[in-house]
Order: sequence, then C-alpha cells, then structure tokens
Amino acid sequence: MLSDTRPSKVGKWTEPALRVLRERYLTRKGDEVLETPEEMCWRVALSIAQAEERYGRSRAAMQEVASAFYDLMVDGYFLRGRGTSSSTPPATCFPSAIPWRRSSTP
Repeated sequence: MLSDTRPSKVGKWTEPALRVLRERYLTRKGDEVLETPEEMCWRVALSIAQAEERYGRSRAAMQEVASAFYDLMVDGYFLRGRGTSSSTPPATCFPSAIPWRRSSTP
C-alpha cells in the first residue's frame, strides 16, 4: 500500500470552494465531516496512482505519481469533468492550465 502520509502542501481554498467540498466531496459520517480538503486530495491522488500498478510501476513510482496529482489538486489545476447530462455524475477529471479557484468569473 502507498503511504498514508500526505505531502505538507496545503491549498488556498476560497469559502465557496470549502462549502462545496464540505457539502459534496469530503468524507462524512452522518453530519460530521471526517477529512480536510487536503486529506480528500491525498485520498483521490492515492487512488489515481494505484492504477500505475497495472503497468508494473514500483511503489516509489506510484508514490511519485500520487504526490504529483496531489500538487495539481491543491494548486487548483485538476478539474472535475461534467457528466453527459444534468442527471449524470461527473465522469472524468483532467489537468487544466487554468486554476479554477483563482478565476475572476463566476
């Protein structure tokens, strides 16, 4: 298993971003939020990196991939995709050259 210790980098989350994260993405137990945005990013980054195992990558290489994806997410360069209609959940995530939380447009 990959290291559960996440990198020390923290995100600069806006209040609206934190609200959406708390309401939709952070792990919960009932009404209690159990993780921080950074912990969520590390959880997702670890899941993404585990796919590298199928291609024979070493644990060290997988840890490197997890760290790279974590950095992208906390820096705001990894966006969730959209579903194919308003009734379907997001199907993809992708790196972006535009940091989403620093945008001046709504």
